[in-house]
Amino acid sequence: MIVEFIFLILCLYLYFLFYTHMKINKHNSIYLYNEEITKQNINNEIKIKKPFYFNGIHLNDKINKKEYILIEKGKNTTLYKKNYESMQVLEPYIKFNVENNIYYIEKNKYIDLHSNPASSNFYIIKKGKCKISFIHPNYKDNFYKKNKLQVDEKTIQYIKENNNFNTLECYANTIIYVPNHWFIYIENINSKQTIVEKIQYKTIIDNLIFFMKKVFNKKE
Repeated sequence: MIVEFIFLILCLYLYFLFYTHMKINKHNSIYLYNEEITKQNINNEIKIKKPFYFNGIHLNDKINKKEYILIEKGKNTTLYKKNYESMQVLEPYIKFNVENNIYYIEKNKYIDLHSNPASSNFYIIKKGKCKISFIHPNYKDNFYKKNKLQVDEKTIQYIKENNNFNTLECYANTIIYVPNHWFIYIENINSKQTIVEKIQYKTIIDNLIFFMKKVFNKKE
């Protein structure tokens, strides 16, 4: 009887984790989080699956370009890999691996429209000022042609002129959480470079779902 009970609890817990990953909040909105910044509170907010932002001045470490590893230099941004240093207050409770990147966005340039497969994604404005457009998953079909994401000048114009997409002007030390499935477009509106750090926490549930999707797509 005890074994069956433990098994049931485990199944319910796994179901909850899968549900949280796949969940899409129907509300097309973002909000300022201004409560106590604790690991438990941040993880509770993440479960709501809506973008939120807060002042993270104490989490914005010094810029040390010499320690970054160059990945790609483009006309809009220069992308670096950063060796992750633990930020426990942002980290999930379950086992995870991390992808930690730094974007140097040139004046009047942008980070291309994109979404994140991981369920826990944070953007830290390290320096400068940018404008972020948040696009609810309900609108994703506007950006796909032949099952591929298409981004061109007309797409960018559509994003900027569409009142259904929430926007946020962010300054240094702002931390933004973006759920999986949401699309974002980040534009530098500073007079100089803007530097943005992106941290993706990929949990064991994320990785399991990624694996299942690959297997399913291969069978198709």
